[in-house]
Amino acid sequence: MKKKIIVISSILVIVLFIGFKLATNKKKLNEKNKPAINTNVAIPVSTAIVSVGPVSGEMIKVGTAAAYQEADVMALSSGKISKLNIDLGSYVKKGQIIAALDTRLLQLSLEASELDLNKMKKDYEKYNDLLQGNAATETQVTDLQFKYQTSANKVEQIKKQIADAHIAAPVSGRITKKNYEEGEFVNPGAAIASIVDITRLKVKVMVSEREVYTLKENQIVKVTADVFPDQVFTGKISYISPAGDEAHNYPVEVIINNASSNSLKAGTYVKVEFGTKSSGTALQITRDALIESIKNPCVYVVEGDIVKKRNIKVGREFGSTIEVLEGLQEGDMVVTNGQINLNDQSKIQIVK
Repeated sequence: MKKKIIVISSILVIVLFIGFKLATNKKKLNEKNKPAINTNVAIPVSTAIVSVGPVSGEMIKVGTAAAYQEADVMALSSGKISKLNIDLGSYVKKGQIIAALDTRLLQLSLEASELDLNKMKKDYEKYNDLLQGNAATETQVTDLQFKYQTSANKVEQIKKQIADAHIAAPVSGRITKKNYEEGEFVNPGAAIASIVDITRLKVKVMVSEREVYTLKENQIVKVTADVFPDQVFTGKISYISPAGDEAHNYPVEVIINNASSNSLKAGTYVKVEFGTKSSGTALQITRDALIESIKNPCVYVVEGDIVKKRNIKVGREFGSTIEVLEGLQEGDMVVTNGQINLNDQSKIQIVK
């Protein structure tokens, strides 16, 4: 028995040794066959010098016009649509009845409930008079009063269901979606149609910390669109956020008067001219130098034949350039093209 255990142990040791050698040899082969990475290859890039430049002109921001009001026309009760008075593009006014559900069964139920209510009322009044002459008990009168009130509640409930079967437009505007047709069955909460009001439009833009203090609510602004190059729309600042984001940018909402011709449509790119002129000088870089978003701006700075990734803080935007508040100095060289191939400490070759 002891001899058998020794033999088994010896076999296990041999198997483990062979496995270890195979794994070691495989690792050496993988390392030998692994392609060599040449870290000395210079990556071609284009660069620009950080400089101080003049800033002047109108404060202009670009945004997307959105409908001032959008709403779904919801069914409040279930039933078959008996009338649907809309088509795609139809203009409807707030409160206008645009659909009706079949209420014939509800009308019959209402008639029966009203008859029952009248009977309950007469019985209650009769027994109340009898109670005065001690010809009826107080319990009988109380029971009849409860039944009378229950019948009255049922009548009001049916009337409410009939009223809900007449579906009104919640806002004024044009029909942009029609989800049902006459004869179809709907459940409570079903969106029968959608309405969009473009007599006024709203556009949200982001402004910098310096710019936000030059604006006021109800300030009149000019709005233009490339699709109407000769037309200027009047807008008004309706909201300025009291809190900025992590990049110190503030949301500003502008309402555009579009009632005269409804020329603009929701989804159109527009330019908002705030009429506030900026002047002076500022440290600037081209927007192409940014390798991430304005929210988390950073650039590759050239130092000799390598680049170093550096976080910066930006301010106002001036078309193709952007103001640098922190992280760079005048005369620094930044990469403007070829960043996709770079990492921190990458070797570069500047090309014209």
